[in-house]
Amino acid sequence: MDFFRAQDVARRKTGRLVLLFALAIISLIAITNALVLVTLGLTSTSAGGAPVFTDVEPAVFVSISLAVLAVVGFGSLYKTLSLRSGGAQVAESLGARLLLPGSGNIHEQRALNIVEEMAIASATPVPPVYLLDEDAINAFAAGFSPSDAVIGVTRGAIVKLSREELQGVIAHEFSHILHGDMRLNIRLIGLLHGILVLGLMGYYLMRTAGVSRRSKNGNGVIFLGLGLVVIGAAGTFFGNLIKAAVSRQREFLADASAVQYTRNADGIAGALKQIGRDQRGSRLDNPGAREISHALFSQGVKTSFATLFATHPPLTQRIRRLQPQWDGEFDESPAPGVTGQAPDHGSTTAARQRSDAALGIAAVAALQRAGAPDSADVQEASRIRRQLAPAFLRAAHEPHGARALIYFLLLDPLPDNTGAAGTAAQHEYLAVHADAGVYQELAALIRDREQLAVTDRLALINIALSALRQLSPAQFRMFEKNMQALMQMSGEPSLMAWVYHFLVLTHLRPVFGGAASRSARRRLEHCAKSCQVTLSVMAHLGQAGDKAGHAFSCGAAHLRACLPALARAELLSRQDLNRESVQSSLTELQQLQPRDKQMFLLAAAACIQSDGKLTAAEQVLFQTCAEILDCPTPALF
Repeated sequence: MDFFRAQDVARRKTGRLVLLFALAIISLIAITNALVLVTLGLTSTSAGGAPVFTDVEPAVFVSISLAVLAVVGFGSLYKTLSLRSGGAQVAESLGARLLLPGSGNIHEQRALNIVEEMAIASATPVPPVYLLDEDAINAFAAGFSPSDAVIGVTRGAIVKLSREELQGVIAHEFSHILHGDMRLNIRLIGLLHGILVLGLMGYYLMRTAGVSRRSKNGNGVIFLGLGLVVIGAAGTFFGNLIKAAVSRQREFLADASAVQYTRNADGIAGALKQIGRDQRGSRLDNPGAREISHALFSQGVKTSFATLFATHPPLTQRIRRLQPQWDGEFDESPAPGVTGQAPDHGSTTAARQRSDAALGIAAVAALQRAGAPDSADVQEASRIRRQLAPAFLRAAHEPHGARALIYFLLLDPLPDNTGAAGTAAQHEYLAVHADAGVYQELAALIRDREQLAVTDRLALINIALSALRQLSPAQFRMFEKNMQALMQMSGEPSLMAWVYHFLVLTHLRPVFGGAASRSARRRLEHCAKSCQVTLSVMAHLGQAGDKAGHAFSCGAAHLRACLPALARAELLSRQDLNRESVQSSLTELQQLQPRDKQMFLLAAAACIQSDGKLTAAEQVLFQTCAEILDCPTPALF
């Protein structure tokens, strides 16, 4: 799947959702006005006893229409604001609990390991994992972006599925994270809540309508109550129709992406078969399941008019797309002629051992895998995770150690682990201002610093982000303040530290009340200065001395066709670069349209590969920059 095209498609789907929502509101306004017209006609009779419909003032209909808009609008706004903290709010509203490493439960730890491997393979933050105490087999991903995403799984899924099957389910949910489906899902929850508010009001008024039976307008009240029930049913009808319209096709795409990630159709097909033969299947008992039914891995609630309102395709259709020769039986025997078997990893590795002359092709291939890591990436991620230094991996998994790990990377951005780990002023500051126990954790990491490989840094940051999301708002503000102080006390410009600092804030600020999403409307031709600054940073980090100028020219050459202003631009010296200009440039590049981000990343790849070689530090730099731009990209090799 083309990640950049998928991002554009997700934006168009959001527009389609707004159109469907508007049509639903127009329909509800029409039904409500008709109801009021009938009610007023029945309560205002002529001398002959016949209903009077002609005496209703047009202003009444205008008022009713505005009232409907207000109820739906405020209902949607309230729900959307209540979900502004992202996926964690959705999971907690369902009563799910956060899974933590070291619980001693083998099934829970296996689920955490699979999620970490998928995140490392796709170069995204590791999403927190929440457990729903349900015997059914199901899962979901929720959030506005990879920064605030969570994955929820049921106890039935982690206990009843094999590792291969659970990996297929998790890969399916990662597809929703990487391709913009989550944002659509959470907006759908907010918008549809506004429509359903009218239904809730209808049921409430219908229950109290009996009190008015003995009044002179009793008939009108009864009809009003019945009418509001009809409006509630209409709201439910439109809500279910919209959810079904925007959900079903995305499930086929997510299934296909899961096979692309794992190169194993047996895994996800096996999970779907387990649902088909399991007594509980995928149906949830949770009362909140209906609200998020469109975000689940499989049909989570029972619907009337199943074909019309189903948010997911039938299991048989999904399995046959994965295993065309499946015999239709939900048994445990392997399907003949399975097309999604694991690949020959020896040939995959050989294909990646390209010559120096083919580095540009490698960059194009890596961006083609943006948001779609393949099985070799997943295997490499599993290897990286197993080989992470135990002290650093342990620290990344809990909030105190995670803060210490980030402080360590800001103090010690040098790729070869040489030199002092930070200045004396930085250490003195942290000893006083870091939360209790954090500075001691930092001291332990400094002692073990030789165990840390260059390629481990981005993976550790993405693992640590999950633990950092557990901070309280006050703890995060102190953490943010301490990082800022470390940057200001740095003895000399540390470009990689600036990049790491910006990456951490990019992912954490939305979780703690910052902007939940970034506009993707800017064009590359309006960002000449930001391109010059960012390419200069990458040139200095990738090359030394005079070679940095050549690296910058190689990167700029890729953009001059669409950005003529760069033709006259030159490499900025390290002295001309400061943290504010670097971070403001990255902020502006984050707002580029998806295809423009792709063009910039190709220029960045040309910059760091200008000498025909690619070091481990340069590879990490490229992936970090891609992640900052919301384009999670697997390793170049």
